[in-house]
Amino acid sequence: MEKYRVAFVIAESGGKFPYAEIVTTDFVYLRFHGPNAQTLYAAKYSRAQLQHCARLGKQWLAEGRDVWAFFNNDIGGHAFRNARELKEMVE
Repeated sequence: MEKYRVAFVIAESGGKFPYAEIVTTDFVYLRFHGPNAQTLYAAKYSRAQLQHCARLGKQWLAEGRDVWAFFNNDIGGHAFRNARELKEMVE
């Protein structure tokens, strides 16, 4: 993936699918599907869960990487609120 500059997708799914924090190019692609396997796409991430990602995001930004984060935990409007919260933590 590094050779061809393809981003590894860091996908958080509450343990339902394998998770790894691997960076393979000059940008980072994060996907948030839900904080636990039982409520994928339908639950809110806690502040503590988002703080871990904010610390990583700040580190990657300091390295000169672009960071893209997409939330898909949207039942109940959680995606919008969590995205805003993560953005505020990183800023």
